[in-house]
Amino acid sequence: MSSDENSFGAIAAANSLFGVINFIVLSLPNGWKLVADRIPPEVDKIFRRGNVKWALEGQARSIAVYPEGAVEVNITIVEGNKVRSSGIETIINGHKGYYGTRRIRRGLLRKREYEVVDIVFYCEETNRTIRLSLVSRELERHVDAILEAVSRSVCH
Repeated sequence: MSSDENSFGAIAAANSLFGVINFIVLSLPNGWKLVADRIPPEVDKIFRRGNVKWALEGQARSIAVYPEGAVEVNITIVEGNKVRSSGIETIINGHKGYYGTRRIRRGLLRKREYEVVDIVFYCEETNRTIRLSLVSRELERHVDAILEAVSRSVCH
């Protein structure tokens, strides 16, 4: 898959005082689109690199939609290198990271099983640990395409 087959979407917070604060510019498989969630992002600390503001600490949630469904995308940013080497090694935007898959059960009365892909990496350029959790009922068949696309994401 070449980078021209990927789509990009920014997970960001907009603030009337501080402007736009980026968490990550997420690369997604071809045909996927990132849309904002109803829950507003939470930014606790900001880092400026040139004219771009990055969340140094905070969390956000977006939805990646594709023709057959949707994936919940959760991101948590913490300052410093908090990566623990667990899972399968991967590279995201030149940074070493790790990913793993797991299953969870959600629901109040009728619990349903969901698949989760957890990705974590440290960006030395911004001194941030970035954790992504992608959650969907039908995620397993998309894992390879997601990992390939996410490796091209922009974190600095």
